[in-house]
Amino acid sequence: MDAKLYLNKAIMQLSRGLEEGGVQSLKAALEGEGDEVSKTQARVILGEYYVMKGDFAQAKEYLGPVAQDAERLRDQYDDLLDDEICRADMLLDMIERFGFLAE
Repeated sequence: MDAKLYLNKAIMQLSRGLEEGGVQSLKAALEGEGDEVSKTQARVILGEYYVMKGDFAQAKEYLGPVAQDAERLRDQYDDLLDDEICRADMLLDMIERFGFLAE
């Protein structure tokens, strides 16, 4: 399967409460072949998942590359990934502000 199919599968699994399977599908989306848009979306969903779980170090691993590549992603994909980039920035800001709570 390619990244987009794994992403769609993960969203379906997560919506059904199949948390473990959804996370594995998101990780598979990042490892497999596929478009950068789907992989970026998978990174942000994984980052958000780990923020909600309180695992800020793991969240940063997924959100950091999105924030670092934000300018290039915006240039290359116009506003297609704007929501994901904004969400990644917001989550990283939350981690920075409230990360001490997880220590």
